[in-house]
Amino acid sequence: MTFGGAIRAGYANYFNFFGRASRSEYWWFQLWIVVLGFALVVPAAVAAASQPGSGARLLADVLALLVGLGLLGTLIPALALQVRRLHDSGHSGRWVLGAFLADIARAGWEHTMKAHPGDATALVALIIELLALGISVTILVFSLQRSKYRSGASMPDHGQRFTAP
Repeated sequence: MTFGGAIRAGYANYFNFFGRASRSEYWWFQLWIVVLGFALVVPAAVAAASQPGSGARLLADVLALLVGLGLLGTLIPALALQVRRLHDSGHSGRWVLGAFLADIARAGWEHTMKAHPGDATALVALIIELLALGISVTILVFSLQRSKYRSGASMPDHGQRFTAP
């Protein structure tokens, strides 16, 4: 799949969490997210660092809004593509849910640490961080794996793990 084809496929399957996505489709779309991020963040940072009072602050605010909208516009397709990539590599898309829940736990615990600092809360924070890192690394490794399905072969039922013959 080409770079442009991956972008089109990513947005065409905006809410499609079923099916499969090839490695090339997944990694080209990831490159698109990085390129889009740089294209939006760099001008916003330059505008924010420029002389105040020259209208640059308004430009920085507008560009920051565009950054937020750009990232928001790629969030759902990126999650759907990640789930489809995990399906293609023979793994459950629930790993993405696990990563999301680990991020929520991390954010919640950071709030708790601010209210109740101490060694015990720091230890729990470390455990949550290690868990989140482990899930992220696992998803990365799964995303790098080859497809478990031959072209034309059917996928297992949704919710069941693929078992190699």
